[in-house]
Amino acid sequence: MKKSYLKCLLMVIMTIALTLCSAGAFYSDVSSSSWYYDTVKEATDAGLMNGDGDGTFRPDDYVSRAEAATVLSRLPVTGWNYYETYFVDVPEGAWYSQTASSYGNLLGGNSRIEDSSQPLGYMAHFYPVSNVEREDFAVGLYNLFDLSSIRWRAHFEDLNQVTKTDSYGYNYEQAVCAMRNLYIMVGSGSGDGYFKPKQALTRAELAQVLCNLKNTDEPLLIEKMSRR
Repeated sequence: MKKSYLKCLLMVIMTIALTLCSAGAFYSDVSSSSWYYDTVKEATDAGLMNGDGDGTFRPDDYVSRAEAATVLSRLPVTGWNYYETYFVDVPEGAWYSQTASSYGNLLGGNSRIEDSSQPLGYMAHFYPVSNVEREDFAVGLYNLFDLSSIRWRAHFEDLNQVTKTDSYGYNYEQAVCAMRNLYIMVGSGSGDGYFKPKQALTRAELAQVLCNLKNTDEPLLIEKMSRR
């Protein structure tokens, strides 16, 4: 009788544990009550982001430029042809070397040409371990989806703080406005009307941006993106 009771109790405990695992955090540092729980799960399930081998996601950590380039490479965008760029600070054989070479130039930002008399890409630096700024990722998406054919307008209180152009000639202001109009990056998240272009992008924020893209109803984006 006692063994039967213990067996039943064990089965109940196992059932509760399985239920909690499915309903609770799938990463040890992502609580089911956090604002980013659903977006982190969706971005992970879609194969756009992943966590560390220790079972953590590090939602509050900043996204490096190497990570940002890797995420751009995972987006299912059709009709875009990349070209290889040699960066002097991207070592051959690094885990990000291929994605940095193929997608890193889209991010602009910290990338710069050391000798302006040389062709584009000569002695260019990518700064792979630096944090990607919000405006850098905005211009990365803007370039990846080739949104330059439309004149974009949007209002942010700090739009005057957005980089105008960089050494690649990328138009950051248009990129930020495009992300706002397409509801991909609508602002800093505090509802204060600021984009905070120079602020580093967190992993939780990146997950939200990717989910906004994945679930977009904008025909302009849908036609260039095969949904997963």
